[in-house]
Amino acid sequence: MQNLSNILFADRFSGGVSAAITACPANGCIIYATAPTVNLNLGNIDPGFKAITIYLGPYTYTVRQITLRKSLKIIGMGASGGPNGSITCSVAAPCNGTTLQSINGNNPVFVVPQANNAPARSVLLSGFLLLGSVGNTSEDGFFLDTSSSINSGLWYSTFEDISVSGFAGIGIHIKGRNNDFVSGTQWVLFNNVLVFRTGGGGNALRMEGAVFELRFRNCEFDGQAIGDGTNIYIGGLAGGSSGYPMTIVFEGLVSQAAALAVQIDGGVNLAFHGSHHEKLWGAYHIIDTTLVHTKGLTIDDSNFAANVGINGGAGYELNVDATTASGIFFVHNRMYGSPDFVVKGTNLASVVYQDNLCCETFSGPPASGITTQMSPATSIHIRGVHSIGLNPSSTPITTIQSGLGPGELVTFFTLGGTVTFGAGGNIDLMGMSTLTVNGTITFVRSDLGGLYWKPVSQWSPK
Repeated sequence: MQNLSNILFADRFSGGVSAAITACPANGCIIYATAPTVNLNLGNIDPGFKAITIYLGPYTYTVRQITLRKSLKIIGMGASGGPNGSITCSVAAPCNGTTLQSINGNNPVFVVPQANNAPARSVLLSGFLLLGSVGNTSEDGFFLDTSSSINSGLWYSTFEDISVSGFAGIGIHIKGRNNDFVSGTQWVLFNNVLVFRTGGGGNALRMEGAVFELRFRNCEFDGQAIGDGTNIYIGGLAGGSSGYPMTIVFEGLVSQAAALAVQIDGGVNLAFHGSHHEKLWGAYHIIDTTLVHTKGLTIDDSNFAANVGINGGAGYELNVDATTASGIFFVHNRMYGSPDFVVKGTNLASVVYQDNLCCETFSGPPASGITTQMSPATSIHIRGVHSIGLNPSSTPITTIQSGLGPGELVTFFTLGGTVTFGAGGNIDLMGMSTLTVNGTITFVRSDLGGLYWKPVSQWSPK
């Protein structure tokens, strides 16, 4: 039997997969590296412009670096591989999946081309366990870097059934540009991808700079123990303000056993649906250190175990540590135990807390910063909040700027003195020119005849 022109068997080449790639026709081929006699050293893999599919067997392969190119597919026999003698792998019941063992020191294993106009499209990686180099101190498993190139990155691709561990650097590192979107990793699905950090190591997942439209489905990003580092980082890059993560969605995320599950330092349209968290000092922390503000974050239908948010009074489920954060929705979540804070907010941030299950045995969920405090002015900007405390002032408020829509309510209450509302802007006082409040007043937004705020109730102490 001879090799077919575009179906190659790596065991026929002394150099294994790398030699088969060299022999592959210019338009591409399928390479089988599944025979027991195949060379298990993958070395460096770079398919160039050839469309190549590689099938790997139930063995442990050593690898240096794999450059992701157009239509490259690497398909193993499952991420259940592992050494005999571990808790789940034995001689009697071996873990016969596919393992890729890095021998690349502190250099990353999977990379994208560092060239302009060279996006890696339609890549499929599935079915393997990726292990960091023995003794590495800063190695990344995946380093998808588009920070210094144009029209490049990983596009329209899928990662599935992959487990990553043993990297003291970052398990999956996606780095975009800091001041524009002319290049970036985008339109990628991560499905059943697991990353386990080394103790004291870098993030399991790090997305920084311009990255776009990434979806993580049923993925797990874990540390080693409660108090151990940060599992996921999403945010900008130092020195930039207009390159940032956008439209990043997690469905069924598991993130646990760390000091912090998710840190967000700027991004637009971020969503966490149905997440599960255990063994954490803090679950979600929003900061603003890179001039990239967080605009639009939804955390919903998620589960926080009783050992989340307890840290000597400093623990939390959500900490909004930035006045610039807006459109933060923490809704329909389930929280158990006695967290130090459910939401630890910052005044002027826009946080919506609604329909959560928590703390039924207490007087209410421990929270701060959800209700905004501000001083009256002719025009005030309340963003998307529903309750505002107003400092005393004689300046009439005539305009309320807000992202709230028709039918939504906002309640103002005075703090130790009177506040005046006036007609003439977008407040409709039903024929009155001014209205002085010492207590509370609720407005509803209407779109009949224009976007006006109309009073629906008022309360004053006797």
